[in-house]
Amino acid sequence: MDAPERPHCPLQALRRELFVVLHENRSQQGPVGIAQGQLGTLLGLEKSTVSRLAAGLERKGWVRRGRDEANQRYIRLYLTPEGSRVAAQVWNAWQTRQARILAALTAEERAGLGSGLRGLIRGLAAEGLVAVVASPSGDAPAEGSAPARPG
Repeated sequence: MDAPERPHCPLQALRRELFVVLHENRSQQGPVGIAQGQLGTLLGLEKSTVSRLAAGLERKGWVRRGRDEANQRYIRLYLTPEGSRVAAQVWNAWQTRQARILAALTAEERAGLGSGLRGLIRGLAAEGLVAVVASPSGDAPAEGSAPARPG
């Protein structure tokens, strides 16, 4: 299959986000998928945009669409085995880039960045633009729709 594309334009960056969210919507029992509408809400995209992105990923063999078992009106997206492999590559590349960027900062700059981002999230949450949940460590709030590391 095709290798993941480098996100050099907004559409490719959205595709990366879509992949990460899909990768996160798995369980130990297998893929649980995500409703197209729910994915659009998480990514802040119109239904037609999610549908178009999903169609492209489906043509590549990275996702499959299926009806929701509980409500046949809903279409759910599931990563294929190849899509899971590519999503893991995308995630790892993203993590590596993040690590390089943060490594270039001093300890003081990292602390300031962390403090500033927590304040930004509080401001966005106050405007109703993001959902805020406690971080796994319980330290500080984290954006609820931010993807966690695939497992």
